[in-house]
Amino acid sequence: MTLLSGVIVLAGILNVSKKDKLYEVAILKILGASPKKIIILWLQEYLIIGLMASCISILVGISVSLIIVTYIFQIEYYINYNNLIILSLIVPFLITIVSFLKMLKLIYSKPLDVLRAYY
Repeated sequence: MTLLSGVIVLAGILNVSKKDKLYEVAILKILGASPKKIIILWLQEYLIIGLMASCISILVGISVSLIIVTYIFQIEYYINYNNLIILSLIVPFLITIVSFLKMLKLIYSKPLDVLRAYY
């Protein structure tokens, strides 16, 4: 559940930064970056953000569930590490794919039009 909420919050944050990404693409194009290079930079950025969000969500989820299960319900606490590893790898890739698909059309924008509209 914490992973799902982390994905939703992260998608919202990335959606807000769309205007800044448009400006960033225009500057990178003016400096000579190819669309392939921009795509690689974005994929790396989104993958790192996704990994960080996944790790934080897993730590928060484990901590909260440990407190609830151990101190409130007073039962034995068990962590399934296989599921945690799988989820911590799947979620960053989902975040990367969804974020990248939202930003893909920005790569083919014309830099001059973007800079004129930005200032």
